Amino acid sequence: MSGSNTAFTFSELFRENKPRTRGIVRAIPSTWPRSTQWWHIVVLSFTEGQWIAHFRMSEDTFTFLCNKVRPAMERENTTYRECVPVRKRVAIALWKLATGSAYRTIGEHFGVSMSTVYRCVRDFCAAAQLLLVPEQILGSATMRGCCGWVSYSDFRRCDARVLRLSILWELASWGIFDTHTRNIRGVPTGYYLLSDSAYPLQKWGQPYWLLKPFSDTGNLTAAQQLYNRTTSRARVAVENAFSRLKGRWRCLLKRNVINLSLVKSTVYTCCALHNLCERHGETYDTEWHVPLDAAAAVPMATQGAEEDGRGLHEALMGHLLSN
Repeated sequence: MSGSNTAFTFSELFRENKPRTRGIVRAIPSTWPRSTQWWHIVVLSFTEGQWIAHFRMSEDTFTFLCNKVRPAMERENTTYRECVPVRKRVAIALWKLATGSAYRTIGEHFGVSMSTVYRCVRDFCAAAQLLLVPEQILGSATMRGCCGWVSYSDFRRCDARVLRLSILWELASWGIFDTHTRNIRGVPTGYYLLSDSAYPLQKWGQPYWLLKPFSDTGNLTAAQQLYNRTTSRARVAVENAFSRLKGRWRCLLKRNVINLSLVKSTVYTCCALHNLCERHGETYDTEWHVPLDAAAAVPMATQGAEEDGRGLHEALMGHLLSN
């Protein structure tokens, strides 16, 4: 201002409102201090049994797994913080899959934030689906053309009605099992699923895609008994595999609390990890065992005459007898 004049001059007004640059304290990124002693000290002293108890695999298999997913999970340090090493990121993901614990609990255990735990699980499942699943999840050739077994898991409603309401039933109606038809002893056959006696023979189009064992009325032929024994062994193998799968990776036993976008990759990852452990001869603790639900499935009304399925049954019996 000049004299008693109460009006600001332009130069004074500009000077007063000019932003000040001196004395400004710039914000520096910081993180909440967390203890990492458990990972850096306690885990280093783990025995082989402790490795298996906490991570479901030996340290050797753990190292193999880390090297397998390293190309997709390796990160570089930034200006403000160091990245979490691959071994620690894999360990965090395995802990989540093996226990189903909350992100907060795992974060406190490993000395990282909840968001870091989530990213570790997400990135590990993505890496496993890319690098591990193609090697570990392979088809089986026990019965020619068979691509799976329809059974139940220990959820609330586990019978043939669930099959009819599933996406599998809808896909079968679109003919996904008819895409690769082959000839077995003169009978046109596509891919098919095996089931127990609660399910009906089922087909859309020409080939059957859902087969069940012969009803044992005491008059089964030797070939029919062989067919039932073979399919029964397949069923037992599948049920045992799923029991061990859920015993090792107990996140599959709990209500889903993860992002829906992670569900598919999580299930794939658990299956691949299960096969990896089985192929590496990892110890399976019987305390992890998950008993199968003994509830009987409810039979579903047969669509179409089951007499029509005898031709395929006969062809498969002949195939088993000749091998």
